[in-house]
Amino acid sequence: TEQKKVEKNLVESENRYRMLFENSQVSTAIISMDSQVIDANEQFFKNIGYVRGEIHDIHLKNMFKQFKQKKYIADTLLNGGKIREYEVELERKDGHLYINSINADLIRYQGQDVILVTAIDITERKRVEKFLKESEERYRGLFKYIGSGVAVYSAVQDGEDFIFTDFNNAAEEIDKL
Repeated sequence: TEQKKVEKNLVESENRYRMLFENSQVSTAIISMDSQVIDANEQFFKNIGYVRGEIHDIHLKNMFKQFKQKKYIADTLLNGGKIREYEVELERKDGHLYINSINADLIRYQGQDVILVTAIDITERKRVEKFLKESEERYRGLFKYIGSGVAVYSAVQDGEDFIFTDFNNAAEEIDKL
């Protein structure tokens, strides 16, 4: 009958979305307005260090290390806004801190207002960015204050000529630039 066909299609659709939800490499969670985790995918549990059986023990508000981040998210969502690629520092179950880039939306789910959160752990990326910045600062200091003249140039015209792009202090003294 038509009713059974509609029900079958609905079940298939729900199963497809559940599969996408569960297998996503992006942490995804549905959070109540009082910060209780209602549902989440496996990546979410992996990132925070809990298991699905502990879902009722998880209150997202307790994981925030900076009150102003939690307040910004709540104020934005309650005023009809959306959170996009907002970096937050959270604490895992084991106490280790990590950084997430999150998106959050206020939605209706099973008859109630909830927060749909997607998050990507960017801790390693932030660590590498910090390392590169520190390395660049060391290089700049060495380049600027080394006693020997150093010039940086770029080849142009298929290597037939070059353009100076930078000189250090000693090179400027040599050439009186």
